[in-house]
Amino acid sequence: MYGINGAMSVLGSVIVAIVSMLLGITTTFYIGLSLYATVLVLMFFLF
Repeated sequence: MYGINGAMSVLGSVIVAIVSMLLGITTTFYIGLSLYATVLVLMFFLF
């Protein structure tokens, strides 16, 4: 599991850097905010 966690951390960083260059920092921030909010809502429904 640690290997998967490490790989996804690197992949996530690369994806964020590319999205930030293409769409801008503000848009990238709101995309991340919406993803975290979605996970938070799903956690309440699943647990």
